[in-house]
Amino acid sequence: MRSLFDINYNLGVIYVLIITLLSIAGIAGNSAILYVMKKEPQVKGHARLLMSNMALADLCVTGIANPMCIIGKCLCNRNKKSFPVTVLVFDKLVVASESYKLILL
Repeated sequence: MRSLFDINYNLGVIYVLIITLLSIAGIAGNSAILYVMKKEPQVKGHARLLMSNMALADLCVTGIANPMCIIGKCLCNRNKKSFPVTVLVFDKLVVASESYKLILL
């Protein structure tokens, strides 16, 4: 199977730039949320836990899955392409289970 760069080089470069910019913005934004949650005690209880867990899960996606997606697009390796999907599914399961626990408590 051919990589995205073999099919259309310009499209591949644009794709990598967009994913890279979104990853940087996601890491910066979620790190800021975690910093605020640590420093500001105004947000308490379940909302604080939910926001912190969602920011941490998003950090995992933007820090692990997105770079692996870029590598998968560049190298066109099936194992590397399935990893981001696995991380995204796991991320959604964790967020859903945390939300479910918070609603029941």
